[in-house]
Amino acid sequence: MSLRLISLFIFLLLSSLYLTFLNTIDVSFRILPKEWPLHILQERFSMFTQSEPFNVPLVVIILISFFFGVMIFSLINTIQKSMNLFSDWKTALKTKKKEKINRMFLKGQTCLLGGRKRDAIHIFKKILRKDPNHIKTLCVLGDIFREDGKYSDAVRLHLKAKSFDNRNLYILYSLEKDYDVSNAFEESVALLKEIRAIDRESLTPLTRLRDIYISNEKWEEAYSAQKELISLTNDDSVLSEERDRLSIMGYEIGMSRLNVGDYVSAVKEFKNSISLDTNFVPAYICLGDTYFKQSKERLAIRILKRGYKKKESIIFLKRIEEIYVRRRKQTKIIKMYQDAISQNPNGYLLRLMLGEACLRLNMLDKAMKELKKVEEINPDIPSLHLLLGRVYEKMDEIGVASKEYQIASEGESSSLLEFYCKGCGARCEDWMGRCPDCSEWNTIDIRAT
Repeated sequence: MSLRLISLFIFLLLSSLYLTFLNTIDVSFRILPKEWPLHILQERFSMFTQSEPFNVPLVVIILISFFFGVMIFSLINTIQKSMNLFSDWKTALKTKKKEKINRMFLKGQTCLLGGRKRDAIHIFKKILRKDPNHIKTLCVLGDIFREDGKYSDAVRLHLKAKSFDNRNLYILYSLEKDYDVSNAFEESVALLKEIRAIDRESLTPLTRLRDIYISNEKWEEAYSAQKELISLTNDDSVLSEERDRLSIMGYEIGMSRLNVGDYVSAVKEFKNSISLDTNFVPAYICLGDTYFKQSKERLAIRILKRGYKKKESIIFLKRIEEIYVRRRKQTKIIKMYQDAISQNPNGYLLRLMLGEACLRLNMLDKAMKELKKVEEINPDIPSLHLLLGRVYEKMDEIGVASKEYQIASEGESSSLLEFYCKGCGARCEDWMGRCPDCSEWNTIDIRAT
């Protein structure tokens, strides 16, 4: 018992005696019930259970009540202080543990930055043994596992981190990367939609959604994501680029319609693609192909000519030539190339194609004239000498024809034209809207071999 309480007790005792001496008023006092049911206790405590109560000075009762109140208050205060001390002790332990873990985490990051990945992994695993719920360590170690190709371990750690903070964007994006590299398409899409709901102003989740849809050839979903992305874009330079991407997706949707024979929907999508990007060659060509499949020859040629007027790509004329060949309209091919040459006199490829067309119609003098002009512009084209050899052969000038064939054979190909990608340089057997090698759109062009 503290000195303060002893002093208080002595003070109350003396006060009680002093006040009892001055105040003689008594109070009838009974502690237990009048009729005590247990006879043994009743006999032992007869002074409390007697029928008549005993008298106690009023001052004594007041002082005793006050004393017990002070004691109860002191007891409660002591208990509260003990609890606070225990709580402070626990907090100090947690703080000390947290500081130690933070030092270990910093050491692990230092090892990681220094290229000592194995040491970093060892430290991070040690942290998780001490604190399995350390979010930063779960994230960093998960990233390391993903880089090492341990995708399931990366997902496990990032999912655990997400269970403690499901609105932390760093955790969510890390988990999405895990799903992406492990080709978990549905999980990746679901997580990006979750991120989108959390961060409505960010373009990143929409961009990632679009790219994932594109990589999985989900063109309609990609188109929807791209439209929403455009609605949030304010930069005009970026907006133009995003509209071009939307044109590509519309084209791919049109191709899917065309492949199943839904020509009406295909025409609609190709037209929409052209309206978004008037320089997108594949949409013009496939729209022309769709019209031709619908036996709308004039519409097909009209749209292909419009595309050539816009881009001046030989591919359009080659496509029109194929239509004329199928319809046995060879003379129109001659006129088409002549009109194109009048607009571009130095276009040697146009003259080369005109020379070939004249050769097919046995217009040998005209063919020779055009091919000689090509020779003046670019004499090193193997296909030029191939055509010259054919012309000389038909003119019965076998010796000259042989020389031309010899020059042509020194080239890499015996064909007249070839398709190639302007982006990566890959060669293609036929025209395509998208390069099979670099996966870029609108890059396939035609050239003489």
